[in-house]
Amino acid sequence: MNYEHSIREYAAAGYNLILVVGAEFSNACLAVGKDYPDVMIADFNGSTAQEPNVATYRYTTTETGFLAGVATDVCLKEGRKVALLPREMLFGRAQLKNMLTASEYGCAIIPPMLTFYNKVQTLKQQMDHIVGKTLMLFQISYSKFHPGMEAQRRL
Repeated sequence: MNYEHSIREYAAAGYNLILVVGAEFSNACLAVGKDYPDVMIADFNGSTAQEPNVATYRYTTTETGFLAGVATDVCLKEGRKVALLPREMLFGRAQLKNMLTASEYGCAIIPPMLTFYNKVQTLKQQMDHIVGKTLMLFQISYSKFHPGMEAQRRL
């Protein structure tokens, strides 16, 4: 996977904040950061290397759960939309109960599952579809997303 190319595409497209998770992105973040000094890049759990516009945040698993919980709680208290994209399947009973509870509190549950009705040809198109569906919840358009059936269902 060419991480630098992917991050560079976002910077070139005009995104002013890029978030990545994982040490495997560290070198790519530093390279892109040097070429795009006005773009802020946050590398969660990346290396300790820093640039003026590239920051690394190191955390433990318990800290991420706490921070995610606090952020979700604040958003729900303020009446903001919250999207949860659970990443592991098969879902066990505990995960399903937690997703049901989160849904009852107002969270949208969007499992990033592959779709086949939209006739995509590549994995990148699948990823664009998942990103687009998520952004659609927040009424943010994404040029690489073609809603198809989702838009028809709302008519």
